[in-house]
Amino acid sequence: MQDAFSFDRKGVWDILKIGALIAVIFISFDFGSRQGQDLLAAASALKIQKGKPAAPVPKIKNPPSGSALSLLSTSTASAVYFRKTNLPANVPVVEGAGAIAVDLETGAILFEKNKDDIYPTASLAKLMTAVIAQETFASSTIITAGSDSVSTYGNSGGIVRGESFRVSDLLYGLLLPSSNDASRMFELAQDPLRHPPAGGADGGFVSAMNAKAASLGMTRTSYVDSSGLKQDTASSAADLVKLLRYIYLKHPEIAAASRTRQHSVVSGGRKIRHIWDNINWPAGDKKFLGGKAGFTDEAIETMAGIWSVNPSQSGNRPIGIAILGSRHRVSDTRAIIRYIENRFVYGTTTPLTHDAPKPGIIFSGAALLEAVKEYLR
Repeated sequence: MQDAFSFDRKGVWDILKIGALIAVIFISFDFGSRQGQDLLAAASALKIQKGKPAAPVPKIKNPPSGSALSLLSTSTASAVYFRKTNLPANVPVVEGAGAIAVDLETGAILFEKNKDDIYPTASLAKLMTAVIAQETFASSTIITAGSDSVSTYGNSGGIVRGESFRVSDLLYGLLLPSSNDASRMFELAQDPLRHPPAGGADGGFVSAMNAKAASLGMTRTSYVDSSGLKQDTASSAADLVKLLRYIYLKHPEIAAASRTRQHSVVSGGRKIRHIWDNINWPAGDKKFLGGKAGFTDEAIETMAGIWSVNPSQSGNRPIGIAILGSRHRVSDTRAIIRYIENRFVYGTTTPLTHDAPKPGIIFSGAALLEAVKEYLR
């Protein structure tokens, strides 16, 4: 009789817990300012309470903290990533020699492969070229193509000697068709508001690129040219996401320019119309927030960009992805994005009380039915 009573009491408790989860779904939609965060937090917390191990949580560097709506507590909660499963079969196969995916706001590393190994960057160097150009010249500054600029290998921008462009327009020539001539023009430019030539302590543009890399903690990065044509211009995937994070926070105009599908401009001097098309990422992908693709025989295919990724419908997150030494950069990148969207949840947990040893749950969005499904397994 006592055993039967205990069983019934446990069954009622389970029903109450499931009912609470379902009730929270409706409450979440009522407040719905953020799309479904915490579904796996719910499942993980419940499994801990049942004595079952939860999936490991990836390490987060400097996670943000803040208050969130809670029916259980007014404590401050930190947003974290939860991995649904640790099974190796779910980890994507990435052909790139080095790769990494990082949340640019929290610093959470969601995928990595040889992230600290150094490889040639190819045209990913132009992201740093864009940063130095933006921090050196006024957008209205006019830069003219000389014979040294147009003699650079490649003609993707179609620039000819004697043409002149505002810095704001030449930025598109640098980033969309990946013009080596545009890169060299920035490198050789003289800003009339500065003394020759623009750049670092020794007056060199490339020196300024290296100084900036050092200031960002890019300890495995070396620039020997502004275009990335030389194989000694090299970096690691981990360093490149530091640059992506800097662009995301400090230079959104670079990201915006690099995701523009097409830019048209008539040059000064020769009055030639240029139409520059974006070769960085397939057209029509709204997840792509900006970045740069590269290719040389030595570097093979490279990619460094920012995507809006939605882990298990828990809200869009700015994810920086860098891939070096790949033969299929697009499929590698998409495999990583699918992995993050299908295998991670971004959400929050907080204690029930300040003295409670077990985690409570802050529910703040949709897709919480998946938490119930995880719990019922």
